[in-house]
Amino acid sequence: MGVGIFQLLIGWSYIGDSKKEASTVGRLVRVHHGKGSTYVYVFAVNGLRIEDDSSTCSTPLTSSGCEVGAAVLVYYNRDKLSETLLEEFGAAGRGKIFFGAWMAGASLLLFGLHFIFSRFLKSPDESDDVDSDAPVNEPEILHVVPGE
Repeated sequence: MGVGIFQLLIGWSYIGDSKKEASTVGRLVRVHHGKGSTYVYVFAVNGLRIEDDSSTCSTPLTSSGCEVGAAVLVYYNRDKLSETLLEEFGAAGRGKIFFGAWMAGASLLLFGLHFIFSRFLKSPDESDDVDSDAPVNEPEILHVVPGE
């Protein structure tokens, strides 16, 4: 549930950033493929050189794809230059919102099924009510204080 809500929040943030989106050409300086991919890229805006990384590379501008030295289209927020992606903010936001909604919905479904099965599949011997007339099967312990 937490992952789903986190993804929804990021998606809504990206949708908001898409209203202030601009793009420029950047260059990939490092690419790492392991459990996931990381693409490190540099670009310049108003003479300011910015380096960032992304887990996706959807905007190669050359036929060689997303390799070191390749030109890529970088999308950034004009107001916050620290917000950059190698895909449109709107597309990234829609993807995050879809994934987040799926995760949150699946979590709610699992919680609901757990609740239903725990309530309706309870054996007849189990009860939430306390029977005050039932005999206590625990041995009685006497507390003896010397001198009294």
